[in-house]
Amino acid sequence: MLPRTRRMLLTLMAVVASPLVPLAAQSEDDSRLSYSYVRTLEGRATLASYGNGPGEEADLHQILQRGDRVRVERGARIEIALADRNLLRVGDGSDLSLVSVAFSADGEDRATRIDLDRGENVLEVTDDALGDELPEIRTLTARIFVNEPGLYRVRT
Repeated sequence: MLPRTRRMLLTLMAVVASPLVPLAAQSEDDSRLSYSYVRTLEGRATLASYGNGPGEEADLHQILQRGDRVRVERGARIEIALADRNLLRVGDGSDLSLVSVAFSADGEDRATRIDLDRGENVLEVTDDALGDELPEIRTLTARIFVNEPGLYRVRT
């Protein structure tokens, strides 16, 4: 093949293939998307979607989305497997919101933020956690930024 023809062919191949690179990267990201869900439930808890009233009683394996509010009754507890591959254990009498969840299939969030209005939670941040940064927990008086994998107990 002549050098000029070869160079034109390589240029043409590069131009045709370049739009496919973002698609390949996007499909790689899409494979990591999932939903958060109720992993364990002891007692009664209520889940309310953002802007949809008081909510409904939580069920095992129920899907949670960003913006959902979780209320745990006295004497109950719930464990939530987050889409970012972390675990959230919520104690009795707690009230929190999943403001954003990294790699949740219902949004484009790349960081997890949990607002704890009252009660107690334990966040288990795993070594294979997803997100551009590790989770953040906010209370009425503090903001907790997680810097490394481990167990984090927050009580208000």
